[in-house]
Amino acid sequence: MVHSMLHWSPQDIGVITAARVRNKEYISVKFTSDDLADFYQRLSRVNFSIRCPGGLEELAEQRMSQGGYINRLGIAMLSGHEIMSEWPELANFESDNEDE
Repeated sequence: MVHSMLHWSPQDIGVITAARVRNKEYISVKFTSDDLADFYQRLSRVNFSIRCPGGLEELAEQRMSQGGYINRLGIAMLSGHEIMSEWPELANFESDNEDE
């Protein structure tokens, strides 16, 4: 899939075909848009784990050392602080990280 051309049809936009030619052989694989989103999410987690093995805390430290800013809501989300109850839609925030 990495070196493939992605194709989709207006008749069925939920199916994506990855096609490529390798050693004069045509290879195609069909998958759904949900499959692509799942692949992207898994790849993003691996990428984040490599860039920031210390997790969100390491990312926050990197950003702060570069002059980054985390607002009150961001700190509450990162730390799970009780003030998150001020934002009801986030009070039940759950990480989608399977490792946690």
